[in-house]
Amino acid sequence: MVVRLILDTCAVRNHVHQGTLPIAALRQNRGSVTASLYETTAVELMDDLYNGSVTWPDWRQRVEEFDSILDPKLPILLGGPDLVYLAGLSATAPAEVFDATQISTMLWRMLRQSASASDLDAGIRVSSRGRRFHLSNSASNTKTLVDTGRAYWVNYLTHVGSPVSTLNAERIAQQKKPLKPAEIRRLVETELGVAFPPLAGDTQRLTPVLDALTRFLHLAGTPNSKFNPLSPKRTGDYFDWNLLFALALENTIIVTADKRIAKALDEMKSPSMPRIVELDSLENHLTNGTLASLIQ
Repeated sequence: MVVRLILDTCAVRNHVHQGTLPIAALRQNRGSVTASLYETTAVELMDDLYNGSVTWPDWRQRVEEFDSILDPKLPILLGGPDLVYLAGLSATAPAEVFDATQISTMLWRMLRQSASASDLDAGIRVSSRGRRFHLSNSASNTKTLVDTGRAYWVNYLTHVGSPVSTLNAERIAQQKKPLKPAEIRRLVETELGVAFPPLAGDTQRLTPVLDALTRFLHLAGTPNSKFNPLSPKRTGDYFDWNLLFALALENTIIVTADKRIAKALDEMKSPSMPRIVELDSLENHLTNGTLASLIQ
């Protein structure tokens, strides 16, 4: 069994700044462990490079280390219908123009080779149905993706909260009654079934996803929560929430450097939660050969 590690944005940022990933141990376990970035992590990383919160010298210093541990065939894991198909929850490949594997490898090649914002601006070129396409990129487009995701997070919480409270975007922080987990779970199950009909009859495979999504949404909608979506310290929570969909893939473990999220999800005592591992404990699991045991 090959375990796939999905690195969240915090884990990537921490390694760029401080070299916190156990690169040597990951290389030694290359036959049984591989790694990918999630698509939202790639977007946030590009935004960081554009706005300077990750500097180009720091990125160039670490990029080869990332390249040595990422899956060469799937360095960036795409979400949505592509993830559903890859997870085996749908027998029908997404009816899209571009092949997900090609997009994944080309996106990583762009990030790996980039040494300036102009390199990112060049975008990627992909082939489809005998034709070549240029997918452009820019600082403004990337920032729009990030800002849209953050706005969606607040709006989604407004929608999820409406059946059980008077929650709205302006009153999230003042909400007096916490959202009910059972109600949130039913809503999430319904919405997943509408968005991806093949999922409706496979709730057992989706248990890890539903457990994590419900817990995260409940925390974000709870009064005085440390996960208040309007807080400037929680602007990346939409991307962390989106990352949880990767648990639909078998043999997958999410690696996070966000201790607050790891602790909150671990408190669920759900069988699926060992599949979310703190960066600090990753090296011990690799050294002791216990990583695979975390997958139920």
